Amino acid sequence: MLGWEEFQVRDYESIKNIIALAFFAGGYFYEIGSDLTENPTIVLIAQLGGGKGKVTRHYFLEGLKKL
Repeated sequence: MLGWEEFQVRDYESIKNIIALAFFAGGYFYEIGSDLTENPTIVLIAQLGGGKGKVTRHYFLEGLKKL
């Protein structure tokens, strides 16, 4: 139990700011996604996940599990 379940934000402005930051971060990673697939470390982690030359989110996460 991490205790994350107990965390509550009751201020509407804070919730709006958190959502805006999440969209900003998501957009950033969407834009640089193709650059990440050329990173040798990311390629190695994807190979650990069974990527066999493919660098996808699935193989990357599987590689992280093995680490």
